[in-house]
Amino acid sequence: MPADGGGAVGGGAVVSAPFAGLTLTIAREALWLRGEREMRLLSSGPGGDGVTAGRHVIGLRVDKGYCCDDPERDLAALARRLGIAPAEGWVGLMTGVALDEAAVVVRESGGLMVASIVTVGLGNASAAGRDPWAVTERPPPGTINTIVAVGAALTLAALVNAVVTATEAKTLALVEREVRTARGARASGTSSDAVVIAALPPPHGPAGPPLRYAGPATTVGLLIGQTVREAVASRLPAWG
Repeated sequence: MPADGGGAVGGGAVVSAPFAGLTLTIAREALWLRGEREMRLLSSGPGGDGVTAGRHVIGLRVDKGYCCDDPERDLAALARRLGIAPAEGWVGLMTGVALDEAAVVVRESGGLMVASIVTVGLGNASAAGRDPWAVTERPPPGTINTIVAVGAALTLAALVNAVVTATEAKTLALVEREVRTARGARASGTSSDAVVIAALPPPHGPAGPPLRYAGPATTVGLLIGQTVREAVASRLPAWG
């Protein structure tokens, strides 16, 4: 496996460290977030186990006309190309957006670090519960993928709470920009959005149990909301 992962991800890769213990490698066709230590992962994406322990979050760019009954196979092929061992836990996302257009926003409060990595495609903007796609329709490509890395241990309940907070922040960014669906309703997201929460406890952080909550009234929730909202908003086109 390349030391920085750049060659395996693709030409023109940019390598950065969102915060201590994390390395992020981004190229046009692939993205790779990896932890120095095992992370607790919660993912709604098509690749890997939805709840697992592992060191890797990967993203794959696919053609706008991509249609595959086994997306996990294609993500597993990327994992092998990156040199991720079969025994190592990983989760993966897909998008039609060039991954080198991802927004990365990092915030810190009282030593707690949060980084959000977001790609935005709006080809199938949706309004959950209001503007459904007909079952006979095939939505055009378009996905908002959100990866949130937290520099703390989280309980499973807090991981789920973090998904809620990140989703609320994403939707707030869309509402503030007045993004609408093809039918004119205010968009809450797209019909294929995915989110990953990656909790990486600091190696020498303050002792104590995992965080139990990650709602907007908590420090970690505030940081999640700020970073996701800013990242999504930075990739939204002028609307209206």
